[in-house]
Amino acid sequence: PALMSNPPTTPLKTFLLKADKFARPHEESGTNSVVGGFCSLSTYLLLVIYLVVYVTSNLNQSFPTTTTIQVFPQKNSAEQINLPKITCLAEGGCWYKPTKGEGVRRVLNDTPENPPINDGENNGGNPPPNNDNNGGDNGGNPPPKNDNNGGDNGGNPPPPNNDGTPGGNDNNVNTGAGDDNACYYLKQGEAIPEDHRLIVHDSDPIDSFTAVWGDGQNFGLSYDVTTIKKAGLTLQTETIKGRTSLTEPFEGPLFQVYKGETLFSLVKTVGVNGEEVDTWTNTVMGEDGTADAEQNTCCNAPTTKNPATGETYSEAAYILSTGTGTSRCDENAQDGVYQVKIRPFPTYSKEEVQNPLDPITLWAALGGALATLDLAAGFLVQNVFGKFTGANEGGTAAVTQVGGGG
Repeated sequence: PALMSNPPTTPLKTFLLKADKFARPHEESGTNSVVGGFCSLSTYLLLVIYLVVYVTSNLNQSFPTTTTIQVFPQKNSAEQINLPKITCLAEGGCWYKPTKGEGVRRVLNDTPENPPINDGENNGGNPPPNNDNNGGDNGGNPPPKNDNNGGDNGGNPPPPNNDGTPGGNDNNVNTGAGDDNACYYLKQGEAIPEDHRLIVHDSDPIDSFTAVWGDGQNFGLSYDVTTIKKAGLTLQTETIKGRTSLTEPFEGPLFQVYKGETLFSLVKTVGVNGEEVDTWTNTVMGEDGTADAEQNTCCNAPTTKNPATGETYSEAAYILSTGTGTSRCDENAQDGVYQVKIRPFPTYSKEEVQNPLDPITLWAALGGALATLDLAAGFLVQNVFGKFTGANEGGTAAVTQVGGGG
């Protein structure tokens, strides 16, 4: 007689047999194995471990970035870019005029809080208030009477920012491009305010950001440089502060502006949360620091302004004009000055940080990892462990023939 022996079955073994995803197709019944079930469950455990390692490693290092080349904003561009914090180094102070141009000013003022300056052009049928003597297109409505000197305005005083007098009410003017005719003065160690550091690329060099200082030193300005230390979920930065005088002890890299012409280059980094960091560096393009007495507003300005308080200076120490038709900017002036023109490079690099932890990227990474784990585990089950354990470990009874036939 033949004796039939069935291997013992436990709940754990039954569970593993059912969990085996590496068994052959259903028509080949009995190919489930304990090893296959164990490897099947192990792939999910390893996937969780991979997820932890993937997230941790990405959080501990900088995220990848993509780099594109962008055209630097022009006068009428919606995008606005500011120079870095710039500090005056000169002992006698610095004079500067922000980037010049009506186009820049209009961009700055075209906001709900700061309506566009009314220049008498294309006002949709509404006459400009009290200050249009240029015959602009007012939709058939002539401008009200106005003599630009505070005269008869029909009993209506001139509105802010439009009274035709120099340096009028600045309530609606962003001083970043502000008064084209204003010259601003900084004492040594003072910094140019942010809204004066707007810069655009323009083909006309006259409209450049220009600064002047005493000719006793070649360097008149310093600036801060902000670099990216780590680009993750947030941008971790380090800022190298510019020095405030040439005599102070200073260690580390020096970022200073030399007389003549300087080209500023920009690398803009955009984080995954939209945060932006500008990294600026400069290159000297020309060493001739001769001041342009004819084109530089500061050379003959009778007064200067404090950019922080708006206070007006007329004392000799704060102005460059030395009398009728003479200036410290003149070539043979006894107490001369140096000038620098700052222009941006026509293009800049934009680095956008890519988030390897966003749902789509994470899903793709996990899918690839699971496929790789399944491939490795399937190879082990079918080609390695199968040779030692047998293919029908769990379903077909082992038959042992005892005795003779008959």
